[in-house]
Amino acid sequence: PWVFGVEALFDLSSVQAQHKSSFGAADDQFTTAFRSFLMATGRAGYAWNNWLTYVKGGYALAQVRASVDDSVAPTTGSGSDTQWRSGPTVGGGFEYAFTPQLSLGIEYDYIRLDSGSYQLGGGAGSYAWNVSARDVHLLMAKFNYRFDLVR
Repeated sequence: PWVFGVEALFDLSSVQAQHKSSFGAADDQFTTAFRSFLMATGRAGYAWNNWLTYVKGGYALAQVRASVDDSVAPTTGSGSDTQWRSGPTVGGGFEYAFTPQLSLGIEYDYIRLDSGSYQLGGGAGSYAWNVSARDVHLLMAKFNYRFDLVR
């Protein structure tokens, strides 16, 4: 009943957060956006009847885009920078198999990313912005199809 395996996941994302500056003219809009995630994990689980429960752990990468938009003239600080951040990931989930090939599940993943400094210069200005988009919580519904490759 014990199940072991490896898993790779690639996910496009549009999750973002915004913050308006509190310095200078207070007109700068800072945005941090997760553009994609890549995870490689090992899985260990226990199966009974048509159910599977599992835990997983591994390594994750996230493409993070930081940008600033200076909305009042002179626009001296608009710009953006995109970097890959990395860190460990852990998670777990449940799956229910309707047939030997089809299952539906729910999974939670926690990713702890390293922070980074983004250069957001543009025009006549320059910003070095330290982004700490560190704690990422993902909740996914999964629909799986298993290919019967062994005969």
